[in-house]
Amino acid sequence: MALGIDAQVLAQLGPMMEAVGESEPLAIGDVESRLDTARFVRVHRSHIVNLDRVVGLKRSGDSGLVELASPDHYSVPVARSRVGWFKARIESKLDQVET
Repeated sequence: MALGIDAQVLAQLGPMMEAVGESEPLAIGDVESRLDTARFVRVHRSHIVNLDRVVGLKRSGDSGLVELASPDHYSVPVARSRVGWFKARIESKLDQVET
């Protein structure tokens, strides 16, 4: 996983990079700007997550950890400045996961 970008993000980026003639790695801000904001959000300066894969959010000090569904079940950090916003964004989804 480069820069916290999962395989689904990379799969979406591959054709986009070819279409615009990109051969060098993109900055995460460039990646973020090319993704569907209804499905992908930047939660940390080095992590973008697929909202469809979010299964939990927990506090970790002043910041947070978002838990993602995957065969290896992993977590990525959520910046403290984005925890409240991210929690509000995924609250209804997490309610559905818990029931």
